[in-house]
This record gives sequence, C-alpha cells and structure tokens, in this order.
Amino acid sequence: MKKFISRHESDAGIGQPAPNGGTWGDAFDLFVYYEHSGDFNRAVKAAGELFTTVDPVNGQSVTISKLNQRQYKRDQENSADPGADFGDTGNQDKPDPWESVIPLDAQEVDRIDPETLPGIIGEYAGAVARETETPLELAAGMLFVVIAACVQGLLKIMVKLGYSEPLAFWTFAPMPPATRKSQVLKRITAPLTEWERRQRADMEPFIEARRIDRENIQARIKALRGKYGKAERDKLAGIADEIKELSDSMEPELVAPQIWAQDTTPENAGQIMARNNEKLTMLAAEGGIVETLGGRYNGVANLDLFLQGYSGDAVKVNRTTRDDIHLNTPALSMGLMPQPDVMRGMAAKPEFKGRGFIGRPMYWAPESNLGSRTLDSEPIPERLKIQYYQTIEHLLDIQPIEHPDGSTEPHTLTLSPEAFRDWKDFYMTIEHDLADGGRFEHCRDWAGKTPGRAARLAGLLHCAMNPVEPWRVPVSLETMEQALDITVVSISHALAVFNLMGADPAIEGAGRILHWIKRHRHQTFTKRQAFQDLKGTFTRAAMLDEPLAVLLERNHIRPMVETEKKPGRKSEAYQVNPAVLGDK
Repeated sequence: MKKFISRHESDAGIGQPAPNGGTWGDAFDLFVYYEHSGDFNRAVKAAGELFTTVDPVNGQSVTISKLNQRQYKRDQENSADPGADFGDTGNQDKPDPWESVIPLDAQEVDRIDPETLPGIIGEYAGAVARETETPLELAAGMLFVVIAACVQGLLKIMVKLGYSEPLAFWTFAPMPPATRKSQVLKRITAPLTEWERRQRADMEPFIEARRIDRENIQARIKALRGKYGKAERDKLAGIADEIKELSDSMEPELVAPQIWAQDTTPENAGQIMARNNEKLTMLAAEGGIVETLGGRYNGVANLDLFLQGYSGDAVKVNRTTRDDIHLNTPALSMGLMPQPDVMRGMAAKPEFKGRGFIGRPMYWAPESNLGSRTLDSEPIPERLKIQYYQTIEHLLDIQPIEHPDGSTEPHTLTLSPEAFRDWKDFYMTIEHDLADGGRFEHCRDWAGKTPGRAARLAGLLHCAMNPVEPWRVPVSLETMEQALDITVVSISHALAVFNLMGADPAIEGAGRILHWIKRHRHQTFTKRQAFQDLKGTFTRAAMLDEPLAVLLERNHIRPMVETEKKPGRKSEAYQVNPAVLGDK
C-alpha cells in the first residue's frame, strides 16, 4: 500500500501533468477526486478501511488499515525476539488461539465393528465390555488368546501347500491403571479357571496316591544307598540293580493340568509346559512377565522359550539345579494388558526388537473410558455365560492325532479357495507397504508377520464357530473376511503402540526436539538453531523435517512467516505453544 500511495501527491488534479511523469487520473486519483473532493489524506484513510488484502502470516482477508496495525505491532514485538525476522502466525491484535496439544504417544485408532466378531465371540465380548464399561477391543483381544489357549498345539492352519501357521496367539493391550483390566480378564478366563478347578478336584485322590507311592519308593532307594556304602564288594552289584529297578518302577509325578498362568520365570514356564503337553498361556492384567523376560532379576533378557513357543520350534530350557528341559513343539500364547510404561521399557531393551519379540503380538490401544463411566452397566446374560462356557469346554475336549507309535500331531485347518484369495490379496497389500517409504517402513518386523497373524486369527474364529472337530470343514470366506477386518482395525492400534514405544523415528525425533525446547524454554526457535544444538542426534538438517512435521501436526509448534527482508540465509522459524512450556 505504501508503494501504491507514494505514486501520488496531495494535489489530485485530474488531467494535470504529474511532477514525476505521467498524468494524474488513475483509479486512485478518481477515488480521491470524486469520492473525497480531492482530500488526499481522507481518501488514503478511507481506502485503508474499504479495500481488503490477504494477511501473509495467517492467510486471513483483512482491510489494509487492519493489516498495517498488525504489522506495526508485530515489528514492535519482534524487535527483541530471536525470531525477529519472522512474523507471528496469530492475529496480533488478538492472537489466534492455539489448538490443544496432542501428545506424541497419542494416535487416533479405529474401533472394531461388533458385526465382524462372529457368533458367541462377538456376543460375549460385547457383553463383557458393557458390564465392565470397557472398550470392546480389550475383551475381544483377550478372548482371542483364550481360544488359542484351548487349541494351540492341537491344530494348525494351512494357508497353502508348504505354508502353515500354528494357532498360538499373542495380544498386548497397554492400558493405564484403574481401567478395570482385571475385571475383564476375570470374565474372559472364567471357563478356563473353572475347568482347571474341576480337573484338580477330580484328580486329587490320584495325585495323592501317586505322591505316596513315589515317597515310599524314594525312601527304599535312600535306604539301599545307605546299605551300598557299607556293603561288601560282592554285594554291591545286587544293591545297585535293586536301586535301578525301583527307580525304573517309580511313576512320574502326577499333577493337575494347567492351561494358563499370570506371571512366572522362563525356567518355571518351561517346567509347566513339560508337564502340560508342551503348552502354556500367559494371561495377565499387568506386564510383570515382560519385565521378567527382560531380565528383571539378573539383567539378562531370556526370550527363547517365548519366541519359540509362538513359532512352534524346538527349544531347550536350561535349569541350574535340575536337568534341562527339551520341548519339541512348544505352544505358548500370551494376553497382556500392561501399563504404558511397561511398553516403553520393553522398547528400550534392544533384545525385544532385535529378536523379533515386538513383532509378534496383535496390539490394541483403545481409548480409556476413565471419566465417562456411569455404573449403569448391564450384567452378562446367563444364557451367554452358559454358551461361552460350553464353547470353551468343547475346544478343551479336542485331542491331537495319535499314531500307533504313541507320537501325536496337530489336526490341520484348510482354507476355502475364496478365503485363500482374500488372504492373498491382503498379503500383497501389506507387502507393498513394507517397501522403502511405505506405511510400515519403521515397523517391518511386525508388519511382515501381519498376514500370518491374520491367518491364525481366522483359524481361531473358525474354531470358536465350529468347536467340535473344526478340521472337518474349511475356513470360509466369511470367516476370513472377519479376521482380515479385525486385523486391519488392529493396524491403527499397533501404530499407536509403536508411537508409544518410540518405534517410529519421526515420533522419536519429535520427542528429542520437544525435550530440547522444554529444557531451554524456547518460545521461538529456528530450524538452524535446533540443528546446531542437536547435531548429535540429527547428523543432517533434513533429518529434522519429519520430526518437525509431527510437532506441527500435533500443535506443539506453528510456523512463523518472514516479515522483514534482511541479508543472509533464512531458516525456518517456529513459535512454541505456551502449553508445551506449561505457560497456560
């Protein structure tokens, strides 16, 4: 506007030669002469109020007068500011309000459509969610693991010739305290607990009789060993033979079957599995087992049994005081609801990521209901409880294929041709997103296992819908579609969990910049300034781009636009949301 006005003098004589060349009579001269009777100053003021332009800082349409007022105030405020070459993004008469800061570990997640949970699975999970006033994803995720606890090691799903997946399944659902995780777990595991209780009661007399027999034999062996030490040489062989005969006649310890545990050491888990057909499921409302595996007691991560238990590969469990345990086809499922800090701690240990532990679970990170619960909950209908218990009982009755030599093997689930085509399309979509620059570039280990995880889930849903001899019919297209729909929903949850764990480099980088901002209490800063101070983390300035974009997207910072031309190279400048510094 100043340049425009400077072409005129106070004399608005239309048609008269102008001192600087040309003739008065352009649009502004006409405005001065006809609208304001030749009063130039009054015309300039009126033009400022009448004509609009665009504020270059925030893109708003404003009058010229208003823009001049804003710019003057910006110049005054920036005169002592490290970003003085740049204008604020806000309305300086009344600065534009900041939007709420979105935490770096927060990410919008999809919700499971109840229609994708088939039959009793959907009905019971929904009933648990309503009674406990918890997210559906929490109950559903744990329910998948309960089904796996029943059928792992007994069935496998053949996706195509030469490629099968066992039915062990892991669900991790990080949730904060006081979110009724224990109540969900209690209802989901109730039929397992009841089955184990009945088994113990039925077997108690036999367990006691076996214990007495073993103790008697052990007492005789102890007495013979005492005699052996005092016997003459010609008597030693006879005593040794008697000891061996007694040892061979001693039956193994009889224990009641155990399907699941809440927390244990890897050594003890191996022992439980050795007594229970090489199977075990960990179900817990906390993440103590993760800390134990990470070396809570000795500082050394011990993941082999759990990793091999997921894949079904042979493993040896070393024990310090007894013989090692050898498991040929272990099956180990997990359903955990740890606090978020446990997940962060897990990500901080290289072994969990480097060994593929983080890549195995199906993750759920539903929004907490804290603050919106009403106590107007609906109890689970008795009909649903009975149906759910019966389904689990049928699955627990499944036995493996037995061969004449006493060996066993799991039954095989197959896919219908339509189900396989659907699964293959999903596989190709995931494969495409694993490429450099793809959606899963930062979590390839987990994403690469997603098609197999979806196939396992399809097998579990199929078993729940066909709990009696489920191998008799192939997995249908409908069941595969349900499994894939659930898996797709879980992807958004997994990405949120990876943000929580800092697995996304952009999120991790944003966190480092944010820590730098808070430590130095920067109200404004430039990209060059951040790069100079954080060279140890970001070796190239371009490495700041994605982390800064994350901070922009989540309202931690906003750009400042250059308003005054000064010599030298310019650097992108940013204003910090006062909420980040605790100033509002």
